[in-house]
Amino acid sequence: MSEHITHIAIYEDTNRLICHSKDFNLPFKNSLKHYPDAGLVSSGARGNHLLAIPIIEKVRDDWETGYKKARYGELLAASIGWLSHRAIDLQVKPNYIKQKDIKDPRFSTYEQQIYCDAMTFDKVYGAGVHPSISPMVSMSKATLEYGMQSHPAAESTYVRQLEPIMVQMVQQQLLSIRKFNSESTSTDEWFDAYEDEYQKTSENLNVYIEAFVNPDPLKVEKYLEDFNFYNPEDEIIQLARELQHLGNSELDIDEAVEKGKSQSQYAQGLSRSYRFNKSAQAFFEKKIEKDDVYDQVEIFYEPHRI
Repeated sequence: MSEHITHIAIYEDTNRLICHSKDFNLPFKNSLKHYPDAGLVSSGARGNHLLAIPIIEKVRDDWETGYKKARYGELLAASIGWLSHRAIDLQVKPNYIKQKDIKDPRFSTYEQQIYCDAMTFDKVYGAGVHPSISPMVSMSKATLEYGMQSHPAAESTYVRQLEPIMVQMVQQQLLSIRKFNSESTSTDEWFDAYEDEYQKTSENLNVYIEAFVNPDPLKVEKYLEDFNFYNPEDEIIQLARELQHLGNSELDIDEAVEKGKSQSQYAQGLSRSYRFNKSAQAFFEKKIEKDDVYDQVEIFYEPHRI
């Protein structure tokens, strides 16, 4: 799955909608306000179909006691991020061009996902001008430039060497927090676990950069326009952008969410994310049963309903 930027953007827009809505409670709103990074990390992580509902159940059952409340705020924000990730996945994955149906070798499903990400970077983040909701996330035009050429430090740094070094540092840090580091009882046991625990890099950043800096008009038409990936006229997208840039909006959120069910792919994913999290809140407030929330967030595979 390549739409990493879109995963993050859908979470951030979901965050905006939830915090603006009168239908969400203080635990949900405050978790997003105080721990946005927890949701950001989980919105780009796998396992959303396994972890979100059990975590919400745990947080819900202990919330009123105040036990580890700060930690629970982080966990709740992370669950919201996972559900937003799941929502956009369920929307776009089945609708991408199927690789088996592609006759022209210039096109690929993999590249379409990246073109969608490049469009999200442009439309949601203004090509790096508009910041993330988190002060810990640095967003700039240099993010998707060759050699990060517009970044002030690019002239004094050999970016082609620095980028792989930074990737390796991130991989090392991710590896260091895995449980097998503290639980392995021998070197052999550690190495046996290492292969599955190591976060491999799988995306070609140059494809992202080319899709953003020098997009092919034919691919733009096929990947984005024919796909109807992002339409700024969709009410739910207008609402999200007004909240992003103005801090408020007069648009009716319920009407926007309802219309979003049949608009652009991004609008449908955002509408789905809002509705998934509304179901999660109903479960948190014990208004619906666990089987009901699993149905409503479209987790139907029985072994995953844990």
